[in-house]
Amino acid sequence: MIPLARLPRLALVAALLAPALVACGPKESIVAVGEGKKLSAEQIDADPLALLPGGAVFLWQADAKALLNSSLGPSALRTAQALLPLTPEMNFEPRRDLRRFVGAGYSVQGADFAMIAQGNFDPDAIKAVASRGGMSAAGRPFQKTSYGGNDLFLTGDLGFVVLTSQSLLVGNPAGLRRSLDRIRDARVRREVPDWAEELLRTEGAELVLAGDVAGQSVSAAAAQQAPFVQRLSKVRLVGDFKDPGVNLAGALTYEDGPAAAAGNDQIRAAGAQAGALNLMFFMGISNPLRNLQTNLQGNDVQLVAQIDGPALGGLMERAATQLRAAPPVASR
Repeated sequence: MIPLARLPRLALVAALLAPALVACGPKESIVAVGEGKKLSAEQIDADPLALLPGGAVFLWQADAKALLNSSLGPSALRTAQALLPLTPEMNFEPRRDLRRFVGAGYSVQGADFAMIAQGNFDPDAIKAVASRGGMSAAGRPFQKTSYGGNDLFLTGDLGFVVLTSQSLLVGNPAGLRRSLDRIRDARVRREVPDWAEELLRTEGAELVLAGDVAGQSVSAAAAQQAPFVQRLSKVRLVGDFKDPGVNLAGALTYEDGPAAAAGNDQIRAAGAQAGALNLMFFMGISNPLRNLQTNLQGNDVQLVAQIDGPALGGLMERAATQLRAAPPVASR
């Protein structure tokens, strides 16, 4: 990987896209586990990755405070409200209360994901508003359902479960159920490859993305727009949210040297000609790349990139709009 010290003004950065323990004896969590037992809040809050099912295609970690206080803040706030639709009536203010996100995606082509949002939450206020069918921050009514003895609150094809006063489980219904099954069956343990563990511990990183995409099929459209994703094996990116928006450093690992060489050429072509960004142009979003440098090392394409905040913010706004427009989930 490219030494972090070489990154211009980078505390770091990956792109796309420790909790304080109360020292007054163990507190009980809200979420149910098997045989009537409950994990302590400390057990849940201490290691959010352990709550997420293994076999993830992508893992990500983001410093919510750094993101919301960056130039991307307004766009990130609207995206967060679509993804985590808590309201002021729930005694929630994102910039004040959110601390970090830790999440996992389980398909390249689908939306099967689970994420732990950590910060300061008011479980009683959240459940009271959501239970009576109050409106979400995205302007949609909450639908209350149940799974494994736990209350799920859904808006569209997204939902959340209050785990503790510092941890919320967020995801699509499939991702929520998989995580709750894991907790119910007392399988709360990290299932993260060593290389991803090391990446997630990168000092100073405000954003981390680790992907193990070997064997994952990509759509023809994706391969046409971004040909460098073909024969890609691993993604390792770290970054920060400083000017000009997002700064990235890391490496893309390919199946072999020839695939890496082809990927390097395609990435450079994308940076020079925006060939892989035609979709963004089609959507009315300007080229977000300010700077892109690559270096071929065996099976790895090492890279450093700077991404323009306003352009990336436009993409996030569109993502938020799509999340809000998702059809409601039928009550179970």
